[in-house]
Amino acid sequence: MRPESDLPELPHYDPAVTQPSPPPPSLYSRFLGLNKAQQILFALILLVLGTIVGAVAYYSLTDAQVPDPVRDVLYLAPKASEKPKTALEIGMQYLSEQEKANETAKPKADSDMGQILTGQKTLEYTAEQINSAHRSFFALSPGTRANNAVDKHMINYVSQDKDGEPITILAQVFIPKVPAGTKMPVYVFGSGTTGLDDRCAPSKEVPSVKNWGNYLQHMLVYASQGYIVVFPDYEGFNDPNRIHHYFNGKLEGQVLLDGARALKNYAAQQNIAHEDQYFFAGYSEGGHAAFAVKDYAESYAPDVNVGGVIGYGATSNIEALIRENPGLIPYLIYAYSDFYGIENFDPKDYMQEKWVKTLRADVLRMCVDAMPAFYGSNPDAVYTPEFGKALYARNLEGSNFGKIKKYFDENSTGYTKNDIPMYIVQGGVDPIITVKSQKEFMQLSCQNGNKITYIEFPGVHHFQIRQVSLKESLDWMRKIRDGQGVADDCAKVN
Repeated sequence: MRPESDLPELPHYDPAVTQPSPPPPSLYSRFLGLNKAQQILFALILLVLGTIVGAVAYYSLTDAQVPDPVRDVLYLAPKASEKPKTALEIGMQYLSEQEKANETAKPKADSDMGQILTGQKTLEYTAEQINSAHRSFFALSPGTRANNAVDKHMINYVSQDKDGEPITILAQVFIPKVPAGTKMPVYVFGSGTTGLDDRCAPSKEVPSVKNWGNYLQHMLVYASQGYIVVFPDYEGFNDPNRIHHYFNGKLEGQVLLDGARALKNYAAQQNIAHEDQYFFAGYSEGGHAAFAVKDYAESYAPDVNVGGVIGYGATSNIEALIRENPGLIPYLIYAYSDFYGIENFDPKDYMQEKWVKTLRADVLRMCVDAMPAFYGSNPDAVYTPEFGKALYARNLEGSNFGKIKKYFDENSTGYTKNDIPMYIVQGGVDPIITVKSQKEFMQLSCQNGNKITYIEFPGVHHFQIRQVSLKESLDWMRKIRDGQGVADDCAKVN
């Protein structure tokens, strides 16, 4: 037995310190301890929080359309204290309060086409801000540095719908800061595909969130070279009672021609000098619109002096568009069904049943950044077998689809013979409008007696064509402005 002195000393026992605390009650037991009113309140709080978290996850991870009240909150413009650092950050804000107010402008029944309803300067850009945007957007091109600072204006003007009724068109106008009295050339531009719904309007593009074409940067660079730039939203945008009627040649051409008239009227109001010759240009669908200007200028707007039209990767022939872009064609099928009437153009005759059931909801909830991936690029997965067979055999007229071929033909643009020069800028590896289809269009247009300058950039994709052709486009317009001749390449295309 060990001596008592060798035993270890026991610590002093203090029950207040050493007695273990009872385990905390569980959340469930706490819930049971509440009275009934408290239990109901707690359950409601959990339900609301769960709904918010679930909704955020759903709308973030899918292409579902956010309800209008929620969208209005999510798309609030930055606070006044948040100062954008570059032209891109400034220009990609959601519509300002002034622009929102402009959306309510309504033309009178007897309004003249091109009449100004509202107009106001909204932003200013320094040359350095434009150069910052230029370096980003025109990275593939040697480009040109900004010669001028630019003011951005927002205007609403009058155009017309298919029945000749007046409608309101919202346009962004970019005016170079030049010495008073300097006459500036005018460049009216049509955007590529953005969608059918109001929230897909070109004026609502925010590339930092969803990129449809970086149109602000394009407009600023041309304006910085001394051009007044007019950039309208197409018919149907900014109007909750109608959709944008995609690839409708007449409506597109009218919007751009009335944009030129609107610029003339607005310039008179603002004491802005400009040349009396107007250039029209567009990218992809916008090229189709620019060529529609050529077709309709004489009959619709003989007062507008069209100097020339430019198509950057222009999709002019509707059948070629349908053959090469099944992922975008649901836009066209729904738009034509709405325009011509379902009795004349029924989507179920062209698209597989699984798509037709939800066609309206799908095409209106998705802008162009989401559409192609949703439908895919395989025509066999989109079109009915009968329509696909006739389309790719180029036999619509000899099949059961002869009726709708008439619609395709009347909306194909750039074929009407006149003296307006055309400039086709084409990417060598463009999958949206291929070189083959572009040359087929050019051959037919040339056979009709039109004069076309054609330039092809090897290895350039559809999405790069505007970036690489800046200098060439400016040179082509300069030659026309100076009274020089431009190349006629009709004999070179085979």
